[in-house]
Amino acid sequence: MATAFHGALMVWACFGTLIALERAVALKHPATWCVPLLAGLGAPLLLAAGPAAAAWAWGLAGCGFVAMYLGVGSRHGVSPHLAVEAAGACCWPLGVWAWAWHGDAGAVSQAGMAFLVLTIAGERRELAQFVRLPAAARLGFLLAAGLAFAATVWRCVLPARGAPAGLLWWMGSAALALWLLRFDLVLRAWRDGGWRGHTARCLGLGCLWLLAASVLSLAAPGSPAATAAPHLVLLGFVFSMVFGHAPIVLPALARRQPRHTPRATWPLWIMGASLVVRLAGQQLGEPRWLQAAGVAHAAAILLFAVVMAAAMPPRPPSLRPR
Repeated sequence: MATAFHGALMVWACFGTLIALERAVALKHPATWCVPLLAGLGAPLLLAAGPAAAAWAWGLAGCGFVAMYLGVGSRHGVSPHLAVEAAGACCWPLGVWAWAWHGDAGAVSQAGMAFLVLTIAGERRELAQFVRLPAAARLGFLLAAGLAFAATVWRCVLPARGAPAGLLWWMGSAALALWLLRFDLVLRAWRDGGWRGHTARCLGLGCLWLLAASVLSLAAPGSPAATAAPHLVLLGFVFSMVFGHAPIVLPALARRQPRHTPRATWPLWIMGASLVVRLAGQQLGEPRWLQAAGVAHAAAILLFAVVMAAAMPPRPPSLRPR
């Protein structure tokens, strides 16, 4: 069962838990901890009680995640980046509802991608708010994100008439990828050393994967290679962002700064090479290539966890449990 629902487990159980956990740490409100708890609980419920029980847990967690943004917006006002992140949050319960109500695989996959892509794009826009951007750039970002969100709502609510919505989604994704490649300041540090250069390379390659998935889907919809587009987004774009943001997020969670190591970039290249193998396997219809790509995907993720764990300095005596 875990193999059949690996997409739902990755998006809602894995990333839903991690992103909600990050928000709960930032908000410091006891009630917000229910969201990552419910998201994580969905995985054992899926295995023990079936999809219906998991859908309840993930649906409630998604609604709680949206409530987090409503609370932030009511207290601090609605900024452009918060609106885009909130739109991504709405795609979480929307995708769970589509999964439970009509089970259209394309709509559910699109909602999962929209949840992650809009959340990440909103976070990157938040970091760029202290830079004076041209008015056209500010408007272009909102139009691209709005197109991606509207297309996702259309696809989930009207799956029988949702084919054009799929193309609109990929147009919005391509526009977001191009916007990030042009205006995300961190990408200018591509040649830098240390964690700053590491983050720039991860983000740059991730945006290229999002752009590649969009171009493939728009140029040859329904082709064998285009069927790999969700993998390019969820593994290429999203995991590149995870690899790039880990040195920034870990100090806040573990209260320790990881030491920089060039080995941290190895998983990025392994993941990229394995996605190329997946694309070739899809195009040529070689199941063994797809299996090899799947093993390499998992190896890249595990290697990154090992490298980051090894890069963490020993816990100071004052932080050790007594």
